Amino acid sequence: MTAVMQKLPNLKRMKALLALDRLSAPVQSDVLSDGSLALRYDIPIHRPVQLAEGVIVRQESVLQAFRDAIPGQTSSELLTSDGDKVSATVSVEADGAGVVELEKSRVRFEYGGLIAEDSAYRRSLLESYLSRNTLATRHVNELSQAIELPLSNEKFLRTATLMGTSLEKFSSRLQKKLKTGQVGESDLLPMDLRHWDHLTAPWVSSTTLAEFIDKELTDERALRLGRNARYAMTSISFTFATHALVPLDMLRKLEPDQVHGIVEDLIEADDHLTLAGAFEICVDWFGRDKRFEALGERLLDRLYGDLDRLQNACTIFAAAFIVALARLAVQQPLQEKPAYWRRLAAVAQASLVVRSAGVIETEQDDLVPWALRMCGKAYLASACLDARTEPRWQADWIMPNFLVADVFGRSSGVVSSLPTETVPPGWTSRLETARQKLREKKIETLMTFPSIAESARRDNRPAQGDLGPLAEHYQNFSSELSVLGLSFAADLLVRIPSGADCESDAADAEDSQRAFRYG
Repeated sequence: MTAVMQKLPNLKRMKALLALDRLSAPVQSDVLSDGSLALRYDIPIHRPVQLAEGVIVRQESVLQAFRDAIPGQTSSELLTSDGDKVSATVSVEADGAGVVELEKSRVRFEYGGLIAEDSAYRRSLLESYLSRNTLATRHVNELSQAIELPLSNEKFLRTATLMGTSLEKFSSRLQKKLKTGQVGESDLLPMDLRHWDHLTAPWVSSTTLAEFIDKELTDERALRLGRNARYAMTSISFTFATHALVPLDMLRKLEPDQVHGIVEDLIEADDHLTLAGAFEICVDWFGRDKRFEALGERLLDRLYGDLDRLQNACTIFAAAFIVALARLAVQQPLQEKPAYWRRLAAVAQASLVVRSAGVIETEQDDLVPWALRMCGKAYLASACLDARTEPRWQADWIMPNFLVADVFGRSSGVVSSLPTETVPPGWTSRLETARQKLREKKIETLMTFPSIAESARRDNRPAQGDLGPLAEHYQNFSSELSVLGLSFAADLLVRIPSGADCESDAADAEDSQRAFRYG
């Protein structure tokens, strides 16, 4: 009986393995990171490392070799999975990467130096890494705390995984994939959910985008700008979805040379929203520093000098946005975030994809249909469900013509807010040329539509008494819903003249028309 019992499988261990198998690789890593489950169910957590064809060594052997190699280059013996010894030269490079060299192969392990015993050395490596990689501040703090004590193998692997989630690492992986010419839906999206915090800011409690901007986003941006203002703006600019998201107040606290350098960097971006936001910075600064007038001209040339190029950039953006918003809508716990946060995160991801991919002259007309084939159902369903709180933007307005018109509306709108006599002639001529191109394409009127990040309900919606002569028609339609009644009411709204007897100005009247027509 005892012999039979000894041959029975460990059912608890099998259940644990089956449960782990259903998790994604990043989640598996997090679940096993503290070692308690691995110890309880005898689950190996160290993966074998292949150094060359037929040469597979134990992961813990490589990590220990890096610890030994920190003081300088050293020859070391590594253990294979079978316990045999393999001679190798192990070293740590100046950037902190660990290197294992065999006779005919060389393998590089990023962040290998972080396993060093010397805390000052670990701090210097992390500081160097953070100077060229973007992580949300809460994750920067997590890394800073983790390296204060020597890292165990498990903690080192967890730390290295977090460092690999930076926006720059995602961009690098995407660029390598693009060179192969075979990019799928999964390549446009991050594996690790912490990526979305890096793009925007971790959501805490804000119920509206305006509140999020004032609280979580402002706090995150302030901390990033405090570390390195010029570099921080390269990631902050991914969220320039509307004029309200451009941190003009924060930039006014910087020196003019700093802001000038920031705009100089942003001119090189390919994503249209970043360029629009950079131009708005020039509009805010040119009255104090004449250098921003010339920068503004360069930005307008970059945006509207080649409308076909802008169209291609918006096409790539649209496809990436569809894929990103669909993922955010179906993946736990992202789907539990507010609709406005998911939309802003999708905007930032789409801008990151455009900037990583670059814009080519060839038309990209097949990209949006491809994205809709891949994710159309989830994307459209998400937009419909989100209309409960964000009703003023419609899913079909992601088409490139809408995006082109929207960004032009931003640029012309911010200039029109200036006193006419102060507007630089170079800006006026460039915007008028661009406006004529939009008229030729018959898309100029689309610039009055709300943008993706302007989809929230109005704070002060008009009461029936504010509708004046329309009140009776509104009441009739509300009492008896019909297609004819809706058509008649919409026709009345279309014919509201500028300067009508209502509290809103002409722009608000146009917006009221759209809100009535599209819910």
